[in-house]
Amino acid sequence: MRYITDNVLKNITFEEQFLIKLFNTKEFKRLGRINQLGLTNFLFPGATHTRLAHSLGAYQLAKKFLNKFIIQDQIKIDELTYKSTLAAALLHDIGHGPFSHLFEKISNINHEKYSLLIINDKDSEINKVLNEENKKLVENVSLILKGKYHLEWVNQLISSEIDVDRLDYLLRDSYHVGLDYGKIEYNWLIRNSKIIDNKLVFLQKAISTIEAMILGRYHMNKVVYNSAKNVACSILFIWFFNRLKFLFKQNKLNYNYQKFIPLFLDQKLTVKQFIEFDDYDIFSYIKEALNEKDPILKKIANHLMYQKRASIVDFNKITNLLEEEGFTWEKIDLKTSFYFYQESNHSKEALILFDNNKIKKLRDVSTVVNLKITDYKNLETEKIGLKI
Repeated sequence: MRYITDNVLKNITFEEQFLIKLFNTKEFKRLGRINQLGLTNFLFPGATHTRLAHSLGAYQLAKKFLNKFIIQDQIKIDELTYKSTLAAALLHDIGHGPFSHLFEKISNINHEKYSLLIINDKDSEINKVLNEENKKLVENVSLILKGKYHLEWVNQLISSEIDVDRLDYLLRDSYHVGLDYGKIEYNWLIRNSKIIDNKLVFLQKAISTIEAMILGRYHMNKVVYNSAKNVACSILFIWFFNRLKFLFKQNKLNYNYQKFIPLFLDQKLTVKQFIEFDDYDIFSYIKEALNEKDPILKKIANHLMYQKRASIVDFNKITNLLEEEGFTWEKIDLKTSFYFYQESNHSKEALILFDNNKIKKLRDVSTVVNLKITDYKNLETEKIGLKI
């Protein structure tokens, strides 16, 4: 047994020895060097929590659900499914690169793909631990992360509208940014969950809690994740990488940005290269860039190093000026769509069990998720101009 004190869920407990071994692998410990919210701490100084902490939280919530099903509901869950589900929850974010989702914009591969590559790489410590415990674990965990495990409720628990990933990141992110949007009665939600016909469902009396979670996610997207200022910080990093790449191809860099070179050459990082890359490497490169000769690179690096935000200016004004001077401008496409339930994947939506034993989709019974929020598509970040 191992206990870890957590500031959000209070206690993380490990009873399975192989899970402790997974926790101690170099691939998992690397998540402790990756900020959960990228550069959001430029705006919210408390947002310095890591992917490791979030992964532990998702694991603990999955364990709470499983134990509720086994102890309270007397559901028989075979040992391999139990272990596979907990391992999947713990490892669901193992494929995140430096600065989390922001890295996907320069590597052109999403973290889910890298998660599967790491888990299935025979040279990874994670692969070895899973195989030592049970030869079926690598396959099972991979199937769960792809949403293709034979028990649909397991897939829902790890990835759906109401899953352990979203539950934890809303609780954890809101706590660390200092906002109350993510305060969710998660224990109540767990107590009112059931497995019916191989599906994860929630009792009717949990609807208010689910609605609070959905609204919390909407507000976190609007105020934190996709706010104009936060997107501006993200664009600074993309500018930094693009300028480095341009200067590399011009052979005008003094420092060897070794871990970036495959990306400069439009190559995919190997698993070995990927798991050796974290936030610390990026910041070391930013620090080195302060000593480069190129004034544009130095200015961008200075903003990143000392957390200076780019100014937001009128989009039309700046593009008109650029075009008048004969310059072209580049649109940087970040994930800036507001979340709301109408946009969700229908195959993953929450199911509600009513007192008459009828199961209905949440969208068919909830007033909140059917609200027509007029501004959720009209992002303030849809068209912004930046200057430094």
